[in-house]
Amino acid sequence: MKISLCLFLMLLFQQLYAGEVYEKGMSALRSGDYQTGVQLIEQSAQEGDKEGQFTFACLLETMNRYDLAIPWYEKAIAQGHVEAHITLAVLYYAGLGTAKNYEKAYSLVKKGTDLGSKNGYTLLGMILFHGYGIPKDTKKGLYYYELAIQANDKDESALSDLGIIYTTGKENVKKDIKKGIMYLEKAASLGSINAQLELGFDYYQGAIVPKDWKKAYVYWAQAAKKGNSTAKENLASLCRQSPASCQ
Repeated sequence: MKISLCLFLMLLFQQLYAGEVYEKGMSALRSGDYQTGVQLIEQSAQEGDKEGQFTFACLLETMNRYDLAIPWYEKAIAQGHVEAHITLAVLYYAGLGTAKNYEKAYSLVKKGTDLGSKNGYTLLGMILFHGYGIPKDTKKGLYYYELAIQANDKDESALSDLGIIYTTGKENVKKDIKKGIMYLEKAASLGSINAQLELGFDYYQGAIVPKDWKKAYVYWAQAAKKGNSTAKENLASLCRQSPASCQ
């Protein structure tokens, strides 16, 4: 299971804060005493510790209580918690715990980015490039996608999206097949199903890379192993056409 954005940020920044109750809660969580840890983190949140509020919201997300997480993110934001802007933006973008609201997602992620967070670059790039809830700006979208990869070269979402953009020339972006395939291969190696599917198609069709059905099989098999139905269907078709490619 991939770590959620909020838990990643929680683990990344927890050492920057030293509220006694909060630290006791984090210590309990690290030692495996989940019940005590959650209780102490909630206590620190109730007492107004902005890091406690952020972390408690993250913990609520792990319980799929996105509706309860939202007000705690809002409280943390009111106290100046930068990363809470990003995690709350994700909930509004995905419609988790609330109705989808692209305009609000954009406003939050832009504010968090302006305040110095690098963790919202991918979402900001996605919203701008596709024009979700705001006027489309493909140039700025590409800029933030590239920033995302510069900030974290293992950002599989940014790598996969940019790989598809550069190999297909989406939104009239100038094609860069070499760069696009490089991004897709890295994203696929990190576990991106979208990248695995796309590379499978590319090697199956042979339009932008040499046709290689064995490679197509490898990438589709990776996606199928994770339960992707499209990959499973593609594999079945490929193996009927060329049993040797599936060995």
